Amino acid sequence: MTGSAEVTVELANVLNDLGFVQTSSGYRFEIDGVEFDVVWDGLGRYCLMGSVVGPRTASFVEYFMPRKVASHEQGVALLAYALRNISFKNPPAWLVEGNALGHTLPWSAQR
Repeated sequence: MTGSAEVTVELANVLNDLGFVQTSSGYRFEIDGVEFDVVWDGLGRYCLMGSVVGPRTASFVEYFMPRKVASHEQGVALLAYALRNISFKNPPAWLVEGNALGHTLPWSAQR
């Protein structure tokens, strides 16, 4: 096969593959007891949201992601990028993998 046809993957398929739980508004997952939601905003994108409260810090995550990504790996990398500023005691395998896939992010792939 020749040419460079762009492959796209629905982000929903990536979320399903990673075992995220489907809800009425999108998806939910948990890391170290912290729940995160990935919801469809109706404007063509998903929004990852969650609150992380520690003994001395609190933060809110809100990160918008496209409905379609170039590959499964890029979808995992986007999820990891959204959580890049949070340290987890027991990160899931997909988060570790996503951190290693930063080169697949759209702004990295364009270089």
